[in-house]
Amino acid sequence: MATLQKVPGLVAARQEFDCNGTLFGYTKGDLYIVYSYGTHFPVAVFKDGGWLVNKDKYSRTTSKHQSKVRQGIGGPLNPEQFRTTEELVEITSASGRQPASYHKIDGWRGYQIPFGAVIGASDTGTWSDSPCPSDKVEAEIKQVQAELRKQGIRSRQKTGQTSNVFCGKRWLCVGPKDWDRAVEIAESFIPRFRFIHDAT
Repeated sequence: MATLQKVPGLVAARQEFDCNGTLFGYTKGDLYIVYSYGTHFPVAVFKDGGWLVNKDKYSRTTSKHQSKVRQGIGGPLNPEQFRTTEELVEITSASGRQPASYHKIDGWRGYQIPFGAVIGASDTGTWSDSPCPSDKVEAEIKQVQAELRKQGIRSRQKTGQTSNVFCGKRWLCVGPKDWDRAVEIAESFIPRFRFIHDAT
């Protein structure tokens, strides 16, 4: 896992990194993309031999992320290199499915999908009437994790919230370089299992 102090060097070398899901960079197709807290906010994109940089502000922490990324980009930036969040999201979306996103159910319900997630599952606890019991959800995720391990792919579980106070989310996440292959393996389990679903 990368630290914020190492980000400028990693960005300069266009290396893939993950600061525990808060700031992450990875290569997707012919793009190198750096995101802050999810694919809703691309900080910078390296495309066609040059950098495109987000000119919008989002939060104090994201501003700190933007500063570290710009250190890595280096040199003065031309006005043509600055883009809005919307423009950068359009560019990154065109490169295909992304390894993190937000799943919107309706106007106020949804949940964040963490960086590197390959499958997810709802978890409604250990009550006798829980529709997604913790132990059964855990068993399905562990089987996928075991298969990924057999294929030489390291993974870890992450938890998250939903807009339903009685339901949490569990995610199985991998590193950027393994993500495409791990998605293919993990999603092959979905038809056989009851609780896991894809990470979109």
